[in-house]
Amino acid sequence: MKNIVCILTILAALCGSFTAAFSYSQKDLDQLLETNSCPNCDLTGAVLANRDLSKANLQGADLSGADLRGALLRTADLAGALLTNADLREAVFEAADLYQADLSGALLTNANFEGAYLAETAQPERKIPSTEERQVSEKETENQPTADNKQQRVDLSSDPAPANEAQSTVQADNPADPEKNAKEPDVSSLQVDIVPEQTQSTKKDLIVKLLDTGICVECDLTGVNLSGAKLQDTYLERADFTGSDLSRANLKGANLKGANLSNVKLNGANLKGADLYKANLAGADFTGANLTDASIDGAYLTGAVFDGANMNNVQR
Repeated sequence: MKNIVCILTILAALCGSFTAAFSYSQKDLDQLLETNSCPNCDLTGAVLANRDLSKANLQGADLSGADLRGALLRTADLAGALLTNADLREAVFEAADLYQADLSGALLTNANFEGAYLAETAQPERKIPSTEERQVSEKETENQPTADNKQQRVDLSSDPAPANEAQSTVQADNPADPEKNAKEPDVSSLQVDIVPEQTQSTKKDLIVKLLDTGICVECDLTGVNLSGAKLQDTYLERADFTGSDLSRANLKGANLKGANLSNVKLNGANLKGADLYKANLAGADFTGANLTDASIDGAYLTGAVFDGANMNNVQR
């Protein structure tokens, strides 16, 4: 009889542990699946494997022990979220906001954190490399001499070429039709005034990525010409556009949190609903721009010009 009591006690304890491991709120889970938004929700142990949760608002949500294998969380807001002991294998967190998120004990095999914001994130023992660290690592790998190029070292002792010879400008395919080029810009019509050829190639690649995916977090896009570009709902958090031309660009709903837009031409641009939280707008020209419902809370505005701009319901 005692043995039976012991067995029943053990089974009850196991059942209790099992229930606790999957004690998510069904109401919260339904809300997430229906609206793609559930901040501060209880999703403990929820099964969300292979779900497309791109742009989901999961700020402060409890996803501890959740199954997120292969889930798409591109540009998702996971700031302050609990992901302790979660299964994140092969999950995609491209450009996601993981500020102060807790990933301790999580499984991260083949997880993609490209461009993700990981400031103050509690991470497992295997640290997630930041975007800058990945770029340095990739650069070091590219610079490693191979068997074919070990003997082909370049002599850099000679004087560098004059700056005016090193600068390059990519012209439009059809300069006779500037209006068309302004409405539908492509890489060939983007003017990039830069010195190193490698930098030019990198910026052109970044522009291709931006126009293709709508994501370019922490990108160096200084001095580029994206006049009239269609960039609505793009994710450009902390991107550097210093000195660039974004006049007449469609940036409706764009995420430009922390972006550097100093001395950028934004005259006539559509920034309706854009998020410019803590962006650097020093010297930016917003003449005639549409900033309806945009957020400039915490933005640096010294020298910015707003002549004729639509500032209806701007959040400051």
